[in-house]
Amino acid sequence: MRRLLEEAKQEILDKVEQKGEEIKRELKKEMKEEIEKIRKEERKAREKLENELKELKEKVQEMEKKNIDQERRERRLNIVIKGVEVKGGNVNVREAMTGVFEKMGVYEREINVKDAYMIRVKENESMIVAKLNSMYDKRMIMEKKSKLRGTRVYVDDDMTKSERDRQSAIRVWAKKERDKGMRVKVGFGRGWLNGKEYVWENDRRCMCEVNF
Repeated sequence: MRRLLEEAKQEILDKVEQKGEEIKRELKKEMKEEIEKIRKEERKAREKLENELKELKEKVQEMEKKNIDQERRERRLNIVIKGVEVKGGNVNVREAMTGVFEKMGVYEREINVKDAYMIRVKENESMIVAKLNSMYDKRMIMEKKSKLRGTRVYVDDDMTKSERDRQSAIRVWAKKERDKGMRVKVGFGRGWLNGKEYVWENDRRCMCEVNF
């Protein structure tokens, strides 16, 4: 009788243990499925956030491009004169501008300057901005600006900050090449070295020869 009781007891214990193992396996399976579900939701949320950030970045870049294009259009007929000292108000600014033009062989009666004013670039550096009436007027001035070479005064396009930084780097390149005895001419975003055309490469931060 006792043996039968022991066998029954053992059988019950075996079944309980077996059931416990089944429950453990089922719990592990459910936990694994739940973890995978959470991971999928996290991936979807991350992808959604990345897409939203990408769209936002593209919108910001588009807005910046529109602003730059608008600024360029507004500055298209402007020129800047640097290196000239002006004392007094806007009357003296116009006189200083006229003096620079005359050194270049351009007389104010030949062109139409709508406005001229001084702006501060740095703490101890200012420049004159001249608003011209037409591209003809601007072309006449820009074609003769080389006559100022060798002086502290130079005339340039009215540019955005990024364009000014680029032109500054191009002028540094031109000076180095001239010091080597090369023939150099500087244009807007480009230059010519011994007759060969070079353009400024933003990614490489240097002047690169144009290959046709």
